[in-house]
Amino acid sequence: MRWRDEGIILSLRPQGESGVVLSLLTDGYGRHLGFHRGSGAKAPWRQPGTRVIAGWNSRSEGGLGYWALEPAEAPALRHFGAPPKLLAISAATALLDGLLPERMPVPEVYEAALLFIDGLGGNEWLEHYGRLEECLLRETGLHPSGDFGEGLERLNRIGPALTEAAKSLGKPLPVARTLLISALQPRLR
Repeated sequence: MRWRDEGIILSLRPQGESGVVLSLLTDGYGRHLGFHRGSGAKAPWRQPGTRVIAGWNSRSEGGLGYWALEPAEAPALRHFGAPPKLLAISAATALLDGLLPERMPVPEVYEAALLFIDGLGGNEWLEHYGRLEECLLRETGLHPSGDFGEGLERLNRIGPALTEAAKSLGKPLPVARTLLISALQPRLR
C-alpha cells in the first residue's frame, strides 16, 4: 500500500542505529506511524512540529510502513530563540500524539494544527494554540460543553484509577494525559 500526503511530525523515537519511528498527523490519513532512515545529523529538520510532504509505503495496510519525507517548514528551527513557542510546539504535538487514535482522519484537528504552526510567526499564536486544544478535545469527546458529557464522565471514572495505577507501578503517566486529567477534574465534579 502506498500513499502521499501533507503531514506534521508529532513524535519520533530512535529505532536501530540510524533510524527513527515517526508519528505524523496527516491531512487525509490521520495519525500514522512509520519508520524513517537516516541519522539526526543528516536530518536536523526532523523535529516535532515540522511540516512535511510524506510518502508512506507498506507491504500491508496494517503494517508499520516506511516514510519518505520532504521537509516543507521546520518551526522548531525557526523559533529556536523563543522558548515559549518551542514549549507550545512540544505541548501541541504531545497532545495530538497522545490523544488521537491511529489511522483515523481528523481534518478539523489537522487544519487547527496547521493554523497554530503557521501562526507562530505572529502575535496570535496563543489563541491558535487554544483553538487547537479545543478542537482536539471536541474530536476526542472530552470537550466540557455540548454533547460531550459521556466522555467527561468516562474520564472522571478512569482518571483517578489511571493515576493510582501509575503510582503503584512507580511510573508516571504521560505528561499530556496527566495535564488533561488535572485540568478537567474540577469540571467533572
